[in-house]
Amino acid sequence: MEKEWKLKILEFKKRGGKGIIVVKFRSDDKDTLISSRCCKDDEEVLLSTKEGKILRQKAMEIAIQSRFGKGVKVQKLSTDDVVSKITILPQELIDFS
Repeated sequence: MEKEWKLKILEFKKRGGKGIIVVKFRSDDKDTLISSRCCKDDEEVLLSTKEGKILRQKAMEIAIQSRFGKGVKVQKLSTDDVVSKITILPQELIDFS
């Protein structure tokens, strides 16, 4: 699952603030948070799995979620496969030609 949301939805807390919840899983889910990254619309997200699959996705094509959204499925994995690494590709690496 991937989740994109605007950074401006976060409120800055004063000293002693409790913070805010950005990702919350249901108790019956086996999902875990692998990584959290900030990216720009012109960048790309690169996902790799334990079984060696690689997915390259434009950041602007991932649906923007509210803070309470669970995320969107960008790649269906086999039951034994899990996402192992997430990398953000900056624009200068995308347009290298």
